[in-house]
Amino acid sequence: VDITLHLFVNYSIDGRFSFYHYNEKNLWWSWGVEAVYLENWKFSVIYNDFSGPNNLWVDRDNISMNAKYIF
Repeated sequence: VDITLHLFVNYSIDGRFSFYHYNEKNLWWSWGVEAVYLENWKFSVIYNDFSGPNNLWVDRDNISMNAKYIF
């Protein structure tokens, strides 16, 4: 089993991404774990969190779980 840890952090200091309605001083971060078993199976669990003054994304925290078989 190979295990990989993922960490992602995005903090906008100034400006905005108008397409995503993501304004300045907002934090978007995620962490996750991926396991590969016998080079054919991949399992992952990832948590995303959005925080800051942007009211459009604050309530969109989520957890994703995936299982893949590669042949």
